[in-house]
Amino acid sequence: MRARYFVVFAALLISCIDYSVENKVEVTPVPEVLEGEISVAPELISGVGCGELSTEVTISNVGNADLEVVRTTVEGDGDWQVQGAAVPFILGPGEQQVLTLVGQGGEAELIVRSDDLNNAAVVVPITLVQDAAAALEIVRPAHNEILDIGVDAVLEALVRDDVDAPADVALTWSSNQDGVIGSPVSDTAGVSTWNWPAAARTAGPHQLTLTGVDSCGNIASTDITLCQQAGYTVDELDISSWQFEGIAQWDSVNSWLQLTPLSPYVVGSAFQTSNPVNGDAVSIRFQFLIGGGSGADGISLTALDTGRMTGFLGGDGCGIGYGAAWCSPGPPLPGWSVEVDTFFNEGQDPTEADHLAFSFDGNVGNPAVWAVLPEMEDTGWHTMEVLVMAPRVTIAIDGVVYIDQELTGNFSFPAYVGFTASTGGMTNEHLVDSLEVETTLCE
Repeated sequence: MRARYFVVFAALLISCIDYSVENKVEVTPVPEVLEGEISVAPELISGVGCGELSTEVTISNVGNADLEVVRTTVEGDGDWQVQGAAVPFILGPGEQQVLTLVGQGGEAELIVRSDDLNNAAVVVPITLVQDAAAALEIVRPAHNEILDIGVDAVLEALVRDDVDAPADVALTWSSNQDGVIGSPVSDTAGVSTWNWPAAARTAGPHQLTLTGVDSCGNIASTDITLCQQAGYTVDELDISSWQFEGIAQWDSVNSWLQLTPLSPYVVGSAFQTSNPVNGDAVSIRFQFLIGGGSGADGISLTALDTGRMTGFLGGDGCGIGYGAAWCSPGPPLPGWSVEVDTFFNEGQDPTEADHLAFSFDGNVGNPAVWAVLPEMEDTGWHTMEVLVMAPRVTIAIDGVVYIDQELTGNFSFPAYVGFTASTGGMTNEHLVDSLEVETTLCE
């Protein structure tokens, strides 16, 4: 029995000794490293602005000890200034400091230097740039385009901007002759259109300018040159601006000009006096009708020299209302005339056939040029087109050119465009309709 108890006691004793030894081992703790750690946000500064640009930068201490920020500098373009706390300054653990960068924009680098042992110099790229003016493109009219009379012009442009939506760019069309034309708004695709009425355009050359102002106040402009032909279109003749002489009158029932009725020995003239044209550069198109009677005398288109004129009516009979000859005392109308003669006056006319003639200063008996015509007294409407680009004269009737040559004479004068006609012992109606007159101011 004693032997067994001794063994148990000895085992217990050894166990107690082992336990005491393990608990007496000492572990040396690792000391905590205390240091500041810098963080700068944002890591990249970029964008577009206008005027004086500014942006905020936050410097934080994410470490477990004080952090000293010793210097902040900006290197590069833009004349940047760092505003906020004066350096050097100290940030405790978890503290922040907000700085403001102010400048004119450009590419640069913000460099923040501190006593962070692992990141002593933090570099933040800067790409803040100034807002650019809008990009403008005139699509139509084309540069150097000649605008027709009586036709509205469509002004179309494309607008692009780096910041603003196209509709937010304020647009203005203007002309050096007519001032501000309109202020259109672009659609979402940047397309802008504006209607320029023909009645609102001054004849002659224009510098047409499109200006765009964006939200930053940046101004962009582009321009083209174009030219507006001078003249007028008369579908229904406005009698208030016409000078009637002799038997001529406005036929309000049929809306045409009647120079003579079916009466013998009458003469009539009608001239548009509100819109003088250039006698040496003009295009005229109209319709005329001769007929219904026994056959006389003819009709003229006359450019009446406003500087030398004394009246609106020339000789009757063979004078066809504009000229003078042995068979008509006149007076002749100064300027130039195109006649359609339907009666043969022996000793004066170059042919017995109906003919076309171009004369200066009412010289019926000595035209500068003439040409034989087919029958004109057919009580049908004919279209005459006259183009004078001095010294060249081109005349067509119903699409057929009868005269096309250079002539010697006086073309250079301001002129009233008008018509004359006459009858003698024989008669015809002489009617005019659908007049278009265009002074060639534009080459």
